[in-house]
Amino acid sequence: AVAPFAASRQPPAAGADLPAPEHKQAAPAPAAPAPDPLKPLGEYTGLTAPAVGAAFLADGLTVVVMGEDSWVYEWHNGMPGAPRAKWRAHPGRGFGLAVCPDGRVLTGGNDEDDKSVILCWGPDRARPAYTVRAGLTWTNVISVNRSGTRAVATGREGTAVVFDARDGSDLPGFGNEDNVWLSSLAISPDGTRAVSGSEWESFARVWDVSKGTLVERPLKLPRGATKAAAFSPDGTTVAVAGLDGPIRLWNLASNEAGPPLYGHTNGAMCLAFSPDGARVASGGHDGTVRVWDTTTGAELATFKGHAEAVWAVAFGAHGRQVLSAGRDKRVFTWANPK
Repeated sequence: AVAPFAASRQPPAAGADLPAPEHKQAAPAPAAPAPDPLKPLGEYTGLTAPAVGAAFLADGLTVVVMGEDSWVYEWHNGMPGAPRAKWRAHPGRGFGLAVCPDGRVLTGGNDEDDKSVILCWGPDRARPAYTVRAGLTWTNVISVNRSGTRAVATGREGTAVVFDARDGSDLPGFGNEDNVWLSSLAISPDGTRAVSGSEWESFARVWDVSKGTLVERPLKLPRGATKAAAFSPDGTTVAVAGLDGPIRLWNLASNEAGPPLYGHTNGAMCLAFSPDGARVASGGHDGTVRVWDTTTGAELATFKGHAEAVWAVAFGAHGRQVLSAGRDKRVFTWANPK
């Protein structure tokens, strides 16, 4: 005999009120971790020598860096990794780099005879648009004003060369009577003034570029060489830093410096203001990049990625990014803290 089906196994009657099927709810996907604001946005690779200059082009879309071996590299901003283009600017050692508002790049380095020259590279980068024979041993700093009409450069002789950045024509220069090496130099946004600092003394000086005369009483720094200087976008404030001391913000209207900004070990090597003047970035001998509030003096961020001294910093066109390049041949972009 065949055993009857158990009651529980009998098929349900038509139209029976069945319990709703159980649906297991899928676990929510884990939220993506928020990006670390102190980590680099990207690293731009390819340098074969320590960086001596770094900048964004005016449109903010291109990163430009020059190495001590005179190779210049370009990357699309936001596309880290290998460069999209590179060229050898000088046969000898490279010393400095600046960019013009129209995308031209100025490089300072030594020629075949080991003489210092400044070259202007047009958009195609194929050959120099002009050459400035500065008569300097080293062209270690180049600075261009906002309109791209005037540029200054300096080296070990204690003099500053001034030229028209559009065509390279010479303009009257200026400098120290005692030929003390100018290790830092920056031109004001309107091109009328320049600030300089020396490797051998703890002073920063402001010059009338056209007359070649001092226009302010020198600012005395606590100690050490004046390694870096930068003008604020409105030209009213100068940031200066010594190798063994803090960063100072110098108000040119009152000729007074604000409270010292301490943070770097062994001082800062380079400085840059944000486009709105609200921040100043500094690259230190200690390998850190720091961002400061120019009103309160507060340190807003410390970026750590370089293994050696940071030799160049710059803000992007909209102030959202900070670029750094160092002796360790590494190039990073960072998020400017909100």
